[in-house]
Amino acid sequence: MEKLAFLRDDNAVSPVIGVVLLVAISVMTMALVGSIILSQGGIIQPSPDIDVDYIQENDDDNVSVVVTSLIGTSSVDEDNFKIRVDGHEACGEWDSSNGVGVGNRMNITGYGDGGGGGCTDLDKTNSITVILDGGAQSELISTYDVREEADGGSGGSTDTDEDGDDGGSTDTDEDGDDGGSTDTDEDGDDGGSTDTDEDGDDGGSTDDEAEPAFDSLSVTVTEEERNGKGQPNRVESVSIDWQMENPDGEEAIQFDFEFEKHSTSSEGISPTKDRYEIDEDDWDLGSGQLNFPLTVTAIIDGEKQCELTFQNGGEQTITPCE
Repeated sequence: MEKLAFLRDDNAVSPVIGVVLLVAISVMTMALVGSIILSQGGIIQPSPDIDVDYIQENDDDNVSVVVTSLIGTSSVDEDNFKIRVDGHEACGEWDSSNGVGVGNRMNITGYGDGGGGGCTDLDKTNSITVILDGGAQSELISTYDVREEADGGSGGSTDTDEDGDDGGSTDTDEDGDDGGSTDTDEDGDDGGSTDTDEDGDDGGSTDDEAEPAFDSLSVTVTEEERNGKGQPNRVESVSIDWQMENPDGEEAIQFDFEFEKHSTSSEGISPTKDRYEIDEDDWDLGSGQLNFPLTVTAIIDGEKQCELTFQNGGEQTITPCE
């Protein structure tokens, strides 16, 4: 008996088996890759973008770390901040217990030496490091070098002791007699010497005039939204407010603006003013050259005082600016 034609035709067997094997291999490969990724801790989430500023008061060596910008989240757990002083854990607490956000600060009073002996005070040789620890990855936010305390003495000069004389002169004993010198009367005048005024300098010397400086500087940057055009945002305008310390009315104030690839400067600004505004129509640059990041540098009489860097629009304040 002759077999039917379709029972004798087996041409379709090989292609079907090939397709089945290809699908099976693809599925197994994807499963293997997925298991490897998950075994390594899963997909790493990007860290939030954080900017911090540092405030050091003149009357002590304590330094405050202030969060000025936080992008990607509304707050960060305070345990995720690792603040070190020369590699040691910093002494201090955040002023917020419900997560650290913009405006929160931590006052650093010293650092632990690891021996359980309390905290060591900060000095001008210390360096502060702020690290964001996200578990799977850590990110260095910024560093800050502690500056010398403003105690009235300039670096390298001889300090003045309690009675107003310098370290190289002979001190006067309790009754005003230094053993061989003429007694000093009650008002400090020995009859022939020059009176010493309250700040310890003699009447014939000239006091060192304090250099003019910005007691505080606040910079606000407005950005132009360009996401709808498929281009990054750019700087639209900048407003600067300041308060000056020891102004003499003759200072030359200037601000430098450094963009991503171009830079420009303001003209001389009168010290009698306390605000300066500029927008894209005032810069000697095309609108395509006003891209972030923007660094604003404050200058008095040709000397740089401080600078602030913006990755996007916002407001930053630095006190003091020096």
